[in-house]
Amino acid sequence: MTRRGFTLIEIMVSLMIFTIVSVAMLGIMLMASDIYRRGEAGRSANDEAVAVMAALDEDLGRIVPPVDGGWFYANLDSNSGDTTIAFKIARRDRSLITSDGSGDRAIVAWWLKPQVVNGVAQNILCRGEAPALLLDADPATDQDLATLRQIMGVDGQPAEVTSGCLHFGAYLASADGARDLSQEWLSEMNGAQTLPNDTASLNTTLDPLKFPAAIRITTVLTGGGRFAARGRLVRDISPSDTAIRIVGIPSLSTVPGSMVKISPPANPADGEWIGYRAYANGQLDCSGDSTADPLLGRGRRRSVAAAFPAQSLVEVGQSYSLVRILR
Repeated sequence: MTRRGFTLIEIMVSLMIFTIVSVAMLGIMLMASDIYRRGEAGRSANDEAVAVMAALDEDLGRIVPPVDGGWFYANLDSNSGDTTIAFKIARRDRSLITSDGSGDRAIVAWWLKPQVVNGVAQNILCRGEAPALLLDADPATDQDLATLRQIMGVDGQPAEVTSGCLHFGAYLASADGARDLSQEWLSEMNGAQTLPNDTASLNTTLDPLKFPAAIRITTVLTGGGRFAARGRLVRDISPSDTAIRIVGIPSLSTVPGSMVKISPPANPADGEWIGYRAYANGQLDCSGDSTADPLLGRGRRRSVAAAFPAQSLVEVGQSYSLVRILR
């Protein structure tokens, strides 16, 4: 009886076809997984943006104007480029007004607080509110700044708006005219890198010109979930490096204005924003003329170019802006 079977060549051809099909299917599965992750991260960031921007817009809509005793404070972190803002608002609940007339105004503050969650350092976007005290006879001794310190102090009880905020920046326009994006609203008191400093903020009731006429708030959100894009530096980088190798992020957007944030392993408050023009084979290309393109290069979004060790955290999020006329 004659036995027939597959020849060695037929078996090898079959294995080759099976391998090609398996590799193709694996590639399709990985691509679909990456698209799903990016979609979920974008959806979460959009959901966050709706809540954050709605809360910000409501607060700014109830801001007290300078002619009615309004007060505005803004402070820039010169390392990360993040901004702390605080201002006086009219409280919605009129039943909070006391017999001496207090309680109808409140100081509200927005700021980023660095925190380690599940072993990952991240910035928590916080909002705090406290009743504003009545003005003294001399506006220069107003207690608004003391109230702000209380809100942000150890005993303060701020609400954590979101844990997925990579950047919170305020860009202000003064009453003497509009400013382009490259200009900052610096204090005229001593030229310090603040927006303005404590002294200037105390004098907003004395000098209405120091009260901003408009504000643009920019946030970068990730959604705060497990689908947020995170990677690590492959090797140490210096402040002048323009070719940066990353592992853990398979793909990045290359539209104009794309940026990533690099943070030290244990301190997200000292992170740096980098604008890049290309990303291929795990390498960012941030070379080019940053004077011609203000969104390209090291130290963007008011951050400072710095050296980072290997394994530093690399994050990317979606940018959202809110523009408001304040009077």
